[in-house]
Amino acid sequence: MIFIFILIFGVLFLFVNLRQVAPGNKGSILAGALVVLLPVCFICREMFWACVGQAFLSVWLCEALLIYVGWWIFRLCRRIIVRRPMPQRTTVIAARVLLIASFAVTGVMCVVGYFHNADYKLRDATIQLLVESPRSSFADDSAVLADSAQVAGDSSAAVDSAGTPVPDTSVAADSAQVAHDSAAVAFDSAQVLQDSSVTVAPWNFTVLFFSDLHLDPLFCRGKVERMLREADSLKPDLILFGGDFADVHDSVLTNQGYDTLFAKVATAARVGAYAVGGNHEAYTERAGSDIAGFLRRSGWVYLDDSTVCTEVACITGRTDLQMAAARGVERMPLSLLDPAKLGPSTSRATPAAKGLPWLLMDHQPRGIEPEHSGRMPDFAFSGHTHAGQFFPGTVIINWVWRLAYGFGTLDSVRWLVSSGVDSWGPPVRVGSDTEMWFLRFEMRLP
Repeated sequence: MIFIFILIFGVLFLFVNLRQVAPGNKGSILAGALVVLLPVCFICREMFWACVGQAFLSVWLCEALLIYVGWWIFRLCRRIIVRRPMPQRTTVIAARVLLIASFAVTGVMCVVGYFHNADYKLRDATIQLLVESPRSSFADDSAVLADSAQVAGDSSAAVDSAGTPVPDTSVAADSAQVAHDSAAVAFDSAQVLQDSSVTVAPWNFTVLFFSDLHLDPLFCRGKVERMLREADSLKPDLILFGGDFADVHDSVLTNQGYDTLFAKVATAARVGAYAVGGNHEAYTERAGSDIAGFLRRSGWVYLDDSTVCTEVACITGRTDLQMAAARGVERMPLSLLDPAKLGPSTSRATPAAKGLPWLLMDHQPRGIEPEHSGRMPDFAFSGHTHAGQFFPGTVIINWVWRLAYGFGTLDSVRWLVSSGVDSWGPPVRVGSDTEMWFLRFEMRLP
């Protein structure tokens, strides 16, 4: 809501200032044209020209507001000191100079920020987690782990309050079989447990996490190709996507070959690739796009208030709050998504789930709902904030979110908020980076 308020205020404030560029109706016509052009570009953003206009005008709106606020402060101070209004001719000249200055600043920011946005950072970190010690009951169910993605996929149908079709987890099950071969040492350890009840920690694993792609006509395809190369090189156990996939229809993505690219990205994961939707999926779904179906067809497991357990971790993907509101439903209580409490349909997998870390993906970093009681996730991932994207958003964003970027804690849960691998609207980054995270999870016993 705060951004909607800022946008409305900003547009009205700019209209008042822009109409001073020329006396009479000329100034009002110019101001009105610029104000109307912005929403037109947003509405037609699937077209290249509209994307360019939206990008420039979005940056210009922010920078022009700062310039004109400074101008009003100067005028107020002058009025207090001089005690008479500024001559109209001076006002017109100043308005024209400020307009030119705002366009110049915007142009520089767009050029510099565009190249900075295109060069995302690959960051890495090591995360230590405390988990329960897997006992013989875990070893007895080791066979369940090989197809736990399929079992958890069945459970998602039982808990999906939005009525979303059951995710196709056959790809995840196949990936799980591949990972079974690569994790032979871990299963050997499980056999030792079965024979001697020796207490050992679960095996370590790696995660490649990214969010906020916002595929649109201005998106650089080479960025996904680079992501694919790095995913192939890193060979993570899990690839996780945190929401806001595209701002165009899924048919456009298919026609441009993104389905093939993201299918290749998914196969780079040893165990599987998992995704959640963001608030922009709510917008595109309303327009008839099916991003969830696109990702499933490309080999991803789409988690929509559902949980899946793999050989290395259990993953819960939340329905985005704006998506739930658009559908007119409430989000599933987190307690019902606890992998250890998934109900009768996953009773065979429950002992395995108790020995695995619980990862949570929720597009917006709002934390855990206050009414939740019981087990907390071991680690959580979000995106959405873009770390403010460019100035002054990079400052304002910290007033909006408790955790706007990076590692932190929300409601006693360790959390990572990514700035995203790309940007929404203008592909411009000034004062923030685009990024992808490679995380090494090391298990520790309590």
